[in-house]
Amino acid sequence: MLRILAVEDNLGDQVLLKEALQEIGIEHTLIFAPCANESIKNIYIDNPDLIFMDINMPGLSGDEFVALFQTGPYTTRSKKVVFLTGATLTDDQWNEQTQEIKVKDKSYPLLRKPVNPNDLNKIISKMHIEKGA
Repeated sequence: MLRILAVEDNLGDQVLLKEALQEIGIEHTLIFAPCANESIKNIYIDNPDLIFMDINMPGLSGDEFVALFQTGPYTTRSKKVVFLTGATLTDDQWNEQTQEIKVKDKSYPLLRKPVNPNDLNKIISKMHIEKGA
């Protein structure tokens, strides 16, 4: 069973992500954290296989959080991270063709909110994540 941490401050977007995961039939446990700072404990206690990280949140933004944790003893580099955004991004922030956003030296998949189950399924497949039974 896939352990998923979703760092999302909007309750409506939390519900839509949960529904999209159910719709694509992925066997999972889903934990929500309302901000990047609170997600730190979840990363170490729950050891998620996949992290959905909202870019724009109060306090530390998702991309700032991942940039901080790409190196050092608390690295998320081994974690699979998918960014979520409802914001308009500029061409220098993301690659529309590959649907990826670059944070420091690493590219991450990006899903637009509200999460579309078809787009979610494409990213799950591209990341070679097993859906389970």
